[in-house]
Amino acid sequence: MRSSLGICLPIATLSLCLSVPLTHAQSVDLTNNLNLDYRSLEPREPLTLGSFKTGGEAGLAVGYSDNVNESPFNREEGVFLSSKASAWLSSDWQDHAFNFAGFVNSDNFPTNGEADEIFARVFAYGRLDLPENFQFELVGSYVLDQESRGDVTIPFNPNRSSRDQRINARAFLTKAFGDLAITLRGGVQRNLNENVFANAGFSLNRDDENSFVYDARLRGSLNLNKKTNAFVEAGYNRWDFDDRFDRNGFERGSTGVHAAAGLLFYPLKRLRGEIAAGYRGQFFPDPFFDDLIEPTLDAWVTYAATDKVNVSFIANTFFREETNFGGGGTLGRTFFAQIDYRARDRLRLFGKLSFLNEDELRPDTTANWTQLTNVGLDFEIAPHLVLTAEYEREDFLSGFLAGDFSENRFLLGLTVSR
Repeated sequence: MRSSLGICLPIATLSLCLSVPLTHAQSVDLTNNLNLDYRSLEPREPLTLGSFKTGGEAGLAVGYSDNVNESPFNREEGVFLSSKASAWLSSDWQDHAFNFAGFVNSDNFPTNGEADEIFARVFAYGRLDLPENFQFELVGSYVLDQESRGDVTIPFNPNRSSRDQRINARAFLTKAFGDLAITLRGGVQRNLNENVFANAGFSLNRDDENSFVYDARLRGSLNLNKKTNAFVEAGYNRWDFDDRFDRNGFERGSTGVHAAAGLLFYPLKRLRGEIAAGYRGQFFPDPFFDDLIEPTLDAWVTYAATDKVNVSFIANTFFREETNFGGGGTLGRTFFAQIDYRARDRLRLFGKLSFLNEDELRPDTTANWTQLTNVGLDFEIAPHLVLTAEYEREDFLSGFLAGDFSENRFLLGLTVSR
C-alpha cells in the first residue's frame, strides 16, 4: 500500500512538531511525525474555538490502476474510488500545548473488493511547562493499515485483505540548565495483526506476529546559538512477542541499543531541519539469526526557496522484528523528496520521489527496493475547493525469487478544506 512509505499525516502535525522549543529540541520524533505535503494553494484560515484553532479537509477522487493486485504475474486493471478526510485541533496557549490530528484514506475497487486499501492514523500531543525549567510531554498515536491481498495466484498470499494495527504511547521529561537540556524518554508500542486464510486454504494464524516494543532514550542537547542545537542520544529497545517461538520454531524477541549525534538547525526563516547519524545494534536470542550492527541516518529538511517554491527531504532508518521464515527482521532505509511550485495564484504543481530499501536479514535474499514517483497539479476552482490531477508509479524490485512488479495509477478528484 502507498502508506508503507509513511508520509501521510495532516498538515497540522507540521506546526505541532515544530512548536517544540529549541532548548528542548527533538523531544518529539520529527522524522516519524512530519507531513511534507504542502499542496494547499493558500494557507488555510483556521476556525477559532476559544483558545484552540481547528481545520480539516475531505476529498473524493476517481482512479485507475493497471495492476490492482500489485502482481508480478497476473496483472489486472481496475477503476477505483479514493476518499480521504482529515481534521486537526491545535491549542493557542502561551504556556503548555495540546494538539490532535486525524487522517484516513481509502481506496475501493467496485469489481475487486479484495484489492481495497485503508490507511488511518490518529495522533495526539500534550505538553506541560513546569516550574524549575522542567517540561513534560506525552505523545500517542493509533494506526490502522489494510493492505491489498496481493496476487491471487500465489498459494501463500492471504485470501482476503487483512488489517494491522499499531498503538503507540511515549512520554518525555526534559530539564533545562540554561542552554543545556537533558531529556528522558520512555515508550511502548503494541502491534496487532489480523488472522486470515491463505489462497491454498490453510490458516495464516498471525498470533506469533503480535508484539510489544519497549523503548527508552536519554538525550543531551546544547544550544550552540539561537538557531542551532547540537545533541547526543543513547537508547535501548526490547521486542516481546506474544508467542516466544514462532510457527517455524524460531525463538523470537530481541534487544537493541543505539547511539547518535546530530544538529537541529534553523539558520534562515525559510530553512529548517535536523540531521543525526549513529549506529544501532539488535541482538537475537536464537543462534540461527546473526546480530545486527548497522550505521543509521535520520534527517529532515524543509526549504522555502522562493515565495513559489517549497522543497522538502526526509531520510529515515528503522528496524522491525518479524516472523518471516529464516529472517530476524527487516532493516529499512527511507528517502523522500518533494517539490512544490506555485505556477499561478490558483495553480500549484508538485512532484514527489520516494525510495524504500528493506533488508529482511536473510542469507538467501537480497534487499527489496520500492520506488514511488508522484507528479500532479492542484487547481483552485473556488475558495476552499481544489481540483487535483495526479499520476503515481510504483516499482518494486524483490530480493526473493520473481516478485518484481510495477503499477501505474491515475487520480482525478476534488478536495474541500477549511
